Amino acid sequence: MRAYLIVNPVAGRRLLQQTALRKAFGYLESQGVALDVEQTLALGQATELSRRAAGLGYDVVIACGGDGTIS
Repeated sequence: MRAYLIVNPVAGRRLLQQTALRKAFGYLESQGVALDVEQTLALGQATELSRRAAGLGYDVVIACGGDGTIS
């Protein structure tokens, strides 16, 4: 399975986010998921990145934010 992970690097508490992301990455990889990670750099970019990932045939697109990324 190929997963595309979109991360907002300024959402939430950075240290907490980094720790949680490392745990999530480790778990997903241990389950055989191939991860590609992209950080957003601008407002609205998560939408653009998710559309691109869907077009590239990723099995799943995961958004990590906390600041309204999913909204």
